[in-house]
Amino acid sequence: MYTEPPIDVVSTGYGIWTSDGDVLEDSYRLDTTDTDNKLIITKIDLPNKRVEGKFHVSYDIKEPRASPINPKEVTFSECRFWATIRD
Repeated sequence: MYTEPPIDVVSTGYGIWTSDGDVLEDSYRLDTTDTDNKLIITKIDLPNKRVEGKFHVSYDIKEPRASPINPKEVTFSECRFWATIRD
């Protein structure tokens, strides 16, 4: 069992922007009750400096809401990603 504190932290956030994209209308926090939340690294390609994976993540809106039309919950499921590894 790993008992040392982690060196790096992965965090996530979500927000809805309004106007011309420079005003945060509502923000969301990670739904810690969703047991399906996960980030899985499926491939690390060091010679090409690329990482790939998949994820599922759910968010709850931070009340009070600025706009009643924004949903209380947002979920991204069966998602895939890739990213460039920087030096």
